[in-house]
Amino acid sequence: MTHQFKSSKPQDTENSLCFQVLGIDIFLDSNCKAWLIEVNQSPSFMTDSPLDYQVKKNLLRDTLHMLNLTWKRKNRYIKQQKEEMANRLVGKSRLSQEEREALREKKLRIKDKFENNNMGDFQNLYPLKRGVNSKDDKQMDKYDFIYKKAKDVYSESTTGGGRVKAKKEEPSKMETSSNFNKAKPLKKEKSINGLPPNGKKPSSSSI
Repeated sequence: MTHQFKSSKPQDTENSLCFQVLGIDIFLDSNCKAWLIEVNQSPSFMTDSPLDYQVKKNLLRDTLHMLNLTWKRKNRYIKQQKEEMANRLVGKSRLSQEEREALREKKLRIKDKFENNNMGDFQNLYPLKRGVNSKDDKQMDKYDFIYKKAKDVYSESTTGGGRVKAKKEEPSKMETSSNFNKAKPLKKEKSINGLPPNGKKPSSSSI
C-alpha cells in the first residue's frame, strides 16, 4: 500500500489522500487468547444482527471523523494545487527534497495530533511512543522487526524472487580450442649405432 501510494502521488506532503479499513478475523481459545485467522483488505459491511450493525456503524463514523474532511481543508488543498501549477508554468523551482521532507514531517505531526484527540472507539496500536514505559518499547521493537522483514519480502518479490547468484565463469570456445590445438612437446629419443630412432635407414629419396 505504501509503494502504491508513493508511486501514484509522489508530490503529496499531507499523507491524507487515501485510507483503508482492514477486516481482521480472529478466534478465542478456551483461555480467551486471541488467534489470528486472516486479514481481509475488502471486509464485508453487511449486518446480520443489531450488534453487528452497531459495531460497523460506529466503525465507519469514527473512521470518517478521523479523516477530518472539511470544506476548509478541501479549499486550501485546491488553492495549493493551483499555486503549484502556476509556479510550474512560470518556471519557478520546486521544493527541494529536504524542504519537502521537512514539510511532510510538520503536517504529519498536525495530523497525528488530530487523530489522537479524535479516535472515538479506536485504540492506537502502532506506532507507540517510545520512552513512556518499557512494555511499549519492547512492543515497538517487535513491530519494527516485523515491519523490516515485511519490507524485505516485498523488495525480494518485486525483483523476481530474490537475489540472483553469480554464475561461475566458463571458458570461452576460443580459449578451449586454442588450448586443445596447442602442440604437445615431442619426447626426445636416443639413436642407436648412428641409426634413426625408428631403427630404419633413410631411403635415397629422403637424403
